[in-house]
Amino acid sequence: MASSASERKILQAAADLYLALGVLNVSRRDIVERSGLSARTVNSVAHTRSEFLRLVVQQLPYSPVTEKIAQEFDNPQSPALQLLMTASRDIWGDPASAWDPRELAALAGAPFDEKIVEILAERIQHRWDASRALVERLKETGAIDPTMSVDAIVLHLIAVGVGMSLLTPVLNVTVDPQAWTALSARLLESLAVIDPELPQPGDQTIFWRVRATIHANPTVTARLLRVLSLLDTAIVYMTVVDLNDQEQQVDAIVKAPISLARKTLTQAIDSVGRQVIVVHGNENDAGDVASRVLRLSSNLVQWPEQAPQAAADLVLARSWEVTDATSGPNASDNVLRLQWTVDTHVVLRRDQAPFTRVEYERASALLELVETITAVRDLPSSYGWVEELSDDTSVWVRLARPEDTWAVQDLHRRVSEQSIYQRYFTPKNTWREENLRRVSGGHRGATLVVTDRAHHVIALCNIFPESEVNTDSGEIAILVDDAWHRRGLGAILITHTEEIGERLGFKSLVAYVLANNAAMQGLLRAHGWTIFPSPDFGPGINAFEKKI
Repeated sequence: MASSASERKILQAAADLYLALGVLNVSRRDIVERSGLSARTVNSVAHTRSEFLRLVVQQLPYSPVTEKIAQEFDNPQSPALQLLMTASRDIWGDPASAWDPRELAALAGAPFDEKIVEILAERIQHRWDASRALVERLKETGAIDPTMSVDAIVLHLIAVGVGMSLLTPVLNVTVDPQAWTALSARLLESLAVIDPELPQPGDQTIFWRVRATIHANPTVTARLLRVLSLLDTAIVYMTVVDLNDQEQQVDAIVKAPISLARKTLTQAIDSVGRQVIVVHGNENDAGDVASRVLRLSSNLVQWPEQAPQAAADLVLARSWEVTDATSGPNASDNVLRLQWTVDTHVVLRRDQAPFTRVEYERASALLELVETITAVRDLPSSYGWVEELSDDTSVWVRLARPEDTWAVQDLHRRVSEQSIYQRYFTPKNTWREENLRRVSGGHRGATLVVTDRAHHVIALCNIFPESEVNTDSGEIAILVDDAWHRRGLGAILITHTEEIGERLGFKSLVAYVLANNAAMQGLLRAHGWTIFPSPDFGPGINAFEKKI
C-alpha cells in the first residue's frame, strides 16, 4: 500500500485532472504522469476509474454554499430568507460553489456503483441537514406556510442546485443572474403566510433609500411590502406616483438589518419591479419628512450654490454639473438637463435607470425654489459625483467652495501627525487664514472635497500647475481623514483628479510621495502612474507621473 503522503499526491493529481479534463477523459496513465510516481504506486491506491472517483469525492470539502448557510445560521442578524437568497445568487454565479463537477460525475455514476452511493449519501445528508435547519427556522417565524412539507421544500432546493450545476455548462439560453435571484425571492415570498418580526429598538440596523418602477396595481404594491418584510426590513417612508396608466414610481426609505447586503435588497425588490436603485441613507432619514424638507430649504436659502448637489441627491443621480446654457450634453434617458437661470443649466447623470417625468419635476422644482427665493444670478462653476466606498457608504465628491474653509481646517485638526507629514512633508502646525483659503480652493487649478451625508469634509484633493513656468503639468496632493482610510477614497480622488486635469488642459500630472508611503504609491501604480527621477526632492521622496 502506498504511503499516506504518496496517496495524497496521487489523489490530488487525479482530482486536478478530473476538474480540468473531466472524469471520462482521464486514464491511470494520466494520473501516473501528473503525480510523478510509478505505475505500481498509483495502482496500490486504486485500479479503476470508479475507484479513483470514489476516493477523490470522499476527500472533497463540503460546498461553500452549504458551509456558508451552516456558519450564518446562528447569526441573529442574518434573516433566513436573506441566507436563501444569497445562496441562490451564489449558486447561479458559480454553480461549482453548490456542486463540485467531480461530485456531479459521481452522482451520474451512482446508480451503477453502490460504494459511490454510500459516499454521496453522506455528503448529501450534510446539505440536507443545513438546508432543513434553515427551512425550519423560516417555518417557525411564519415565513413559510405551516401546512407545507419541510422535506419537500428542502428536496426542491437541493434538486434545483443539482439541476443548475448540470445545465449551466451546456445551456444555450442566457438568464440574467438578477432575474434568477428575483425569481427565487418570488417563490420564497409565495410560501410565506405570517410576517416575520421587524427591527426592534436596539437592533443593529441600516437605512436605505429605494427607487423602483412597478405596475400600477395595488397587488404589486402589497407584494413589494411583503418582500421587504420577509427580509426583516421596515418601511420608514414611502411615496407612490403614477408615471402612466400602467406604471408607478415608488420612492422609499427603509430600515433593514445591518447584515442585509445591498445586492440582496436590490434583487428582492427587482422580483416585484424594475429599474431598481438602492443607495445608502442615514439616521436623519428616520425623521419627519416635512421637517427634513423644511430644513433642506433653509440650508439652500443660506447656501444656494449647493442646489445642484441637492438636486442630484433628490433623484439619486450619480453626478452633477453646472454648465453654460449653450454647452454640455442634451437631455436623454440617463441625462437630466434643467435650466436654472437664463445663462446656466444643471446637468445630472446616472446609469442604473432612466430618469422619469416625476424626477424631472422634482429636480426642477428644487432649482426653481432656490432661484426664486435667492434671486441667484452669479453662479459658481460646479460639478461633482456621488460615490460608493468599499463598504457601500455613500460620499459626495465636488469642487470646493469658499465656505468649506473652516471645514477644511477641522479636517487638518482631526488628522494625525503622520497624515499631515505625508501630505505636506512638514510637521503639523497652526493653519493661518491665507493657507486655509489656498488649500480650500483659493489657488490656480482646482480643489476637490469629499463630504459625508452630514456634510463633514472628510478628504481634500488639490491639483495645481506644477510651477510658475511649467503650466503644462499639474501636481496633485491628497489628504484623507484617518477614520476614512482604507475604504477606497484615495482611488476615487485619483480617478476624478485625472478627469479634472484633462479638463484644465494639463498634458501630464505629477505627484510627490514619501518613499515609505506604500499605500499611496500602490494606488498611483494601480492607476497607471509611473515613477521618475526628480532632482527637486531628496532620496526620501519619490516622484510619479501620468500622461493625460
